Amino acid sequence: MHNAVVIIIYSPFPSDIELASFSQCINIFKYQDLIITCPYSLNVEIYENIIKDYNVNILFERFEDSFFISISSYNKLMKSKLFYERFIKYNYILIYQLDAWVFKDELNFWCKKNFDYIGAPWYNSNGEMLNSAGNGGFSLRKVSTFNKLLSGKYDELKLNKIIFFLNVLKYYFLLYDFKKLIKNIYYIFKCRITILRYIFFNKEENEDISFYRFFSLFPLTKVANSKEALSFSFEQFPEDLFKRNNFKIPFGCHAFLKYNPNFWIKFIPAINQK
Repeated sequence: MHNAVVIIIYSPFPSDIELASFSQCINIFKYQDLIITCPYSLNVEIYENIIKDYNVNILFERFEDSFFISISSYNKLMKSKLFYERFIKYNYILIYQLDAWVFKDELNFWCKKNFDYIGAPWYNSNGEMLNSAGNGGFSLRKVSTFNKLLSGKYDELKLNKIIFFLNVLKYYFLLYDFKKLIKNIYYIFKCRITILRYIFFNKEENEDISFYRFFSLFPLTKVANSKEALSFSFEQFPEDLFKRNNFKIPFGCHAFLKYNPNFWIKFIPAINQK
């Protein structure tokens, strides 16, 4: 399989912990294809100095600066066909933001599991692990599936589209979110909604949530649930995930400074140096 690690950078002045994350990524994945995604105008000198230290070859894929000015604009990039077309020659890409940390090179292992999308497990507001996973900051994506979705090719499969929209309605009904249920029914009939339009229906929704919902509802795709994903990545409640994972560290993690950094100190020494 031909896979790649896509590192997202946007600042010419990254923090010490971000540089440590970048270095860790380069070191762990030095035998994988490494690609930096960044704005056209970004001065990457500080990153290139680290790359030279590890003596690795890294490709750059640059996009318009406007995609990197906010979370909303970044979501727009990640929901665009333009982004995934750049990686069409790869089977899988691992999205790696600089608030992530990788512990070991298990990229090929996870790619062989043939998920279309996988990310860290999610929790509800009561601190209970949901049966869903897909945080985008450290996530694995099957390139061909994303390209099919964002090119509208799944909309040609009418039978599966019907099943998909029945699942959409069931999803909101089970959540008792009747306001969104009515909104979706109205939108479906008023606009003759396609699957692709549905992904962009809630513009305020983060890209990882939109993609998780699609991959979990559409019959022809495969998304990892929380039990399958907990050895892939931790984000929220890492101490709980550590117990659930038989006290083993996962492939990687995301937002380690946001969610219980005291837990991560013994596994990420760079936290003490920030």
